[in-house]
Amino acid sequence: MILSLIILNILGLAGFIFLATWWRLTKTENRQILTLREGRAGGRTVLVIEGCNQRDGSANWLTSNHVVKSHDRVLLLKRRYHESHDAPWWYAKSWIPLWLQFTEVLVAVQKAIAKDQLPPKFDAAGHSVGCIMAKRLAEALPQVVDRVIMLNSPTEERAELAKNWQFWKQVGFRALAHSIWTLIVFWRGFTPQTTVMQRSYLFPTTQKDAALAFQRAMLPDSTLTFYGLLWYKGGELERAQAKGWAGKALYIATPDDLLFPIGLTARDATVRSRFAQFVSLASNTPHCFWFADKTASELNVQRVRDAIAAM
Repeated sequence: MILSLIILNILGLAGFIFLATWWRLTKTENRQILTLREGRAGGRTVLVIEGCNQRDGSANWLTSNHVVKSHDRVLLLKRRYHESHDAPWWYAKSWIPLWLQFTEVLVAVQKAIAKDQLPPKFDAAGHSVGCIMAKRLAEALPQVVDRVIMLNSPTEERAELAKNWQFWKQVGFRALAHSIWTLIVFWRGFTPQTTVMQRSYLFPTTQKDAALAFQRAMLPDSTLTFYGLLWYKGGELERAQAKGWAGKALYIATPDDLLFPIGLTARDATVRSRFAQFVSLASNTPHCFWFADKTASELNVQRVRDAIAAM
């Protein structure tokens, strides 16, 4: 009897915290949208959405290397609430699932369009989890989103990450207890341990100082968002097409990605061959590709620049 009451109280408290967090999300002001490059008249607008734990790495890479044309406008959407606002102590950073994160992204984009912060037609670019958000924007706003640019996109077949033995062998089992703990200390969010971070986001051989600096700059993210990848299945672009989307998609992958194997990404692009292209980054490029060495980075810039220009 006492145990049942304790369990009910815990569940009640968890429900209250989740509802309070959801209320905070829906009542708050817009997510911030930063202008990384103003662009010029006649240029396109590219809205970039970052992946788990990442703040601005892919957006800055696309901008500083002029991967998108110099007259194009580049914007960065801060998709997580605590990037744009001071979160109260009870805000459950670890408990925001993929669907709720996307709901907030969509609301932010719709408000930005209404306030003329975004044009009525733009490109969506994403890295890792940000690719899912970009594709879902195309599905939700098929007349608004034009091109979809995906850098190291999660594999589009049910539970592929869950079946990725190399991932589990090298980092998944190492991170499991820590990720469960972050569901308990829900206000902290999930930031991977050093070994997990190096093997999944960078390389084990990445210089220690650079890796530690990278880790310190990480943003605590939602544990449930990561868990959602274990059961993720794509199909957003096909559904977007059924709703009238007439844009094109670019899948970009690295041969050294532990999370999302390049062969599966190439398969995803091939299945959508009528409207999708695929490009491989250079060897010695990690999941967070802006950390590639100079030689690989120069090759990556040229490959991605050419692929985007050809869309």
